[in-house]
Amino acid sequence: TAPLRRLQDRWVSACCLGETPAGLEGLSEAMAAGIRRANAVERAVIDLLEAVLLAGREGERFDAVVIDDGLLQLVHPAVRARLSDGTPPVGTQVSVRLESADPATRTVSFTL
Repeated sequence: TAPLRRLQDRWVSACCLGETPAGLEGLSEAMAAGIRRANAVERAVIDLLEAVLLAGREGERFDAVVIDDGLLQLVHPAVRARLSDGTPPVGTQVSVRLESADPATRTVSFTL
C-alpha cells in the first residue's frame, strides 16, 4: 500500500501546484478500496498466526480481559479472540478455555 500512498501524495502535490492530474476524480474511492483490502489481508494474517500459535492447545485455560462486546485479549500469548458464550462487561478479567484453533479456517474459539 505504500506505493499507493505515494501516488496519492503526488496527486495532492500536483493540485497544490495548480495542476489537475488525470484520474483525480476517482482517487478517494481508489484509496479507500486499497485501505480496505490492506486491512483485510492484515487481519487474515493475524488470524492465521493466532490459530497456529494456539493449535494443539485445545482444552487449556488462558487468562484474558474482555476488551469489547464478546471480544477478548489473552494475557499470554498476545491473541485477540471472540468469546463463544456469555458476554462479561468490558474490562472484566476472565479465565477462558480454548475450544478450538483451526489454522485452515484461521479461527479460534474460547468459552468461559
